[in-house]
Amino acid sequence: MIMITENDVLGGGLPIYHIERTVLEMYNKAFGGKSHIVYLNGAYEGDEDTELRWLIHDFLCTDPNDMHFPELAERARYFKEDSEGVKAMCKIMEDIKNEGRAEGRAEGRAEGRNEIMAKMFRKGYSNEQIADLADKTLAEVEQLRAQLCL
Repeated sequence: MIMITENDVLGGGLPIYHIERTVLEMYNKAFGGKSHIVYLNGAYEGDEDTELRWLIHDFLCTDPNDMHFPELAERARYFKEDSEGVKAMCKIMEDIKNEGRAEGRAEGRAEGRNEIMAKMFRKGYSNEQIADLADKTLAEVEQLRAQLCL
């Protein structure tokens, strides 16, 4: 997975960070597998003239005519200037917006349910009663009670 960030989220001043999974209980032994995370620091402004520096520039560039890599410029031009590309990008953005709305509604419902359960705690309902009424497991209710310190 490659994460292109606007700022240096890890704070090391590097242009790129490679993250590997480890098993902490085994003296930080590498876990292996095929999962790798790469963070590309979009705020990096090194003086060196490297392909990585130009890649960061191109990822942040809004004008395809100012991009260094022709492949990226061509693809950006397609999504910004070609009618089919603009249509495809609008569809992608609409899907992202709808997905965010759905997540927000689900989070809102969960928050509302937790608030109601907190009121039930304060009114003296038992964990079993709350689990039954809220359609939660007893463990979930106990965990919420512990989080709320009630």
